[in-house]
Amino acid sequence: PLGGILIYSHLLLEDMGKDDIHYENLKKIVKETTRCKDIVKGLLDFARPKEPETTEVNVSDVVENALSIIESQALFQNIDIRKDYTTDPPKITADASQLHQVFINIILNAAEAMQGNGTLTIRTFLDKEKKNIHIQFTDTGPGIDKETKARLFEPFFTTKEVGKGTGLGLAISYSLIRKHQGTIEVESQVGEGSTFTVQLPIPEQEPDTDHD
Repeated sequence: PLGGILIYSHLLLEDMGKDDIHYENLKKIVKETTRCKDIVKGLLDFARPKEPETTEVNVSDVVENALSIIESQALFQNIDIRKDYTTDPPKITADASQLHQVFINIILNAAEAMQGNGTLTIRTFLDKEKKNIHIQFTDTGPGIDKETKARLFEPFFTTKEVGKGTGLGLAISYSLIRKHQGTIEVESQVGEGSTFTVQLPIPEQEPDTDHD
């Protein structure tokens, strides 16, 4: 139903002159209907998440693809993005589109926390046992207090002003990473920025067999 409302509202908007007294009201209808559609989509994604469609994935490539989509936005014009990727990372078994969704969410949250001005450092590295790959996002924003940090991954919890967020982004991200047998951890101090670390398992290598 929301899709139908959006389509017909857009059609009306295209046929209506900007000097029409109803033009601005119709723009508000389109804007608010779009927001409703996003909320419903978020609810469905959270309540009925798709099972990952896994392939072999290079995590650094997924991060780069996510950045290529959003770093041209106005919000990122005064953000210095620094990258420190592990060389020749092992491929993992994952759903690239779901990881893409998680990384975009974390990057956008960091940019919004810095209010479009600061440094975002993205690192990928392996743990000592080489059993997991870590994807780390560190911002120079205001940091997060203990009470907020404890609730970050709760559905519908948001620190954004009314109308700016649904509080589902990090909850969905947490759910998607758990489905990949991974974790998301947050380290933050008020006034010292925040670090979100996604940890994903590296598949065990099959031992080589000599058939000679």
